[in-house]
Amino acid sequence: MVKFPIRIKLSPPVLNMLREIKEENLGNLVFEDPKEGFLKYRAVQAAFNAGFMALGLPWRSTHICRHSFGTLALMASRDLSSVQAAMGHRNIKETEGYAKLVALIDGVTVKKTAEFIGL
Repeated sequence: MVKFPIRIKLSPPVLNMLREIKEENLGNLVFEDPKEGFLKYRAVQAAFNAGFMALGLPWRSTHICRHSFGTLALMASRDLSSVQAAMGHRNIKETEGYAKLVALIDGVTVKKTAEFIGL
């Protein structure tokens, strides 16, 4: 498990949307279940799946978010051991899979991706 806080930079439109959701809920959590507080993982999965269906996109597991984080973290930091720690991988071989992918991505792709997500 990760033993330090993870910071994720969000684009201004995403931050504004999250602030609006939080203000509407009037609680400390951005996403919360009115009865139980924190959303359970199954509820997050259900919302994720409903979003894909509503957009008419093929289904994808919520696990793709984890892969996206690992890839973006490695692109940003170029630090395999830090990404390993953030991902909670016990074996560096798991994290090296992301390194192989990042090595295939050219500079133009990295720049366009960073601009797209507001970095």
